[in-house]
Formats: sequence, C-alpha cells, structure tokens
Amino acid sequence: MKKVLFTMLGISLLGLSYTAQAKTYVYDKDDVALQGIIKIEKNYPYLYLKQGINVVPAPNDDLYNPARNVKRMQVVNVNAGPGDKTPTGCQIVKGSLFGAHTAHHKTPVLVWAKSFEKCK
Repeated sequence: MKKVLFTMLGISLLGLSYTAQAKTYVYDKDDVALQGIIKIEKNYPYLYLKQGINVVPAPNDDLYNPARNVKRMQVVNVNAGPGDKTPTGCQIVKGSLFGAHTAHHKTPVLVWAKSFEKCK
C-alpha cells in the first residue's frame, strides 16, 4: 500500500513540475502583465517575481540574448513625470520586456511599465 501511495505521489509531483514550467515571452513584441513585488534598491525599482520567466528575441533579431528563469528585473516607469515615484509592494505591472543595452540598465531583462495595479 505504501508503494502505491508513494508512486501516486511521485507521479502527481512530476505533473506539477511539468505544469509549473516558466512562461516564455518575446522581447519588444509581447504585452505582459506580471505580478510581483517592487522594491527600490540604490534608487532603482526592481520587480521580483515568484516564478521565473523566459524571454527570447524575435526571429531574426540579434539585439538581445535569450534569458531563462528571470525572477528579478529593473522597472522602467514610462509614464512617470518629474518627481513621480514608481509604486512599490505587490503590483501587477503591464507593459513589455526589453534587454539591457546601456550602463543604466541594471538587469539583463527590463520591464517597460505602462501601468501598475496594486495586488488584491
């Protein structure tokens, strides 16, 4: 009986790991809605995801490198005016993803945030 239970448990855990695979997005192409915690570190906002994502370049686009299991990314608040602050805490960030290409980009993948919604 124990062997049957352990076998069933193992099979169900394999199913969970299969369904929990990281979602894949395309740089500059896909609209994203990512939920995570935004923290300010050394004057830069970062989004921390509970589960990692993968990001790949579009076909024939060699500007950015693929990124796997991304759990931390810099937030670029495109609608912030002078003196506006990026919201912190649990947020749903809507926008798109792009790769680092200047010294001001602190993570390999950044989120171009168009809107923020506080988590419920």
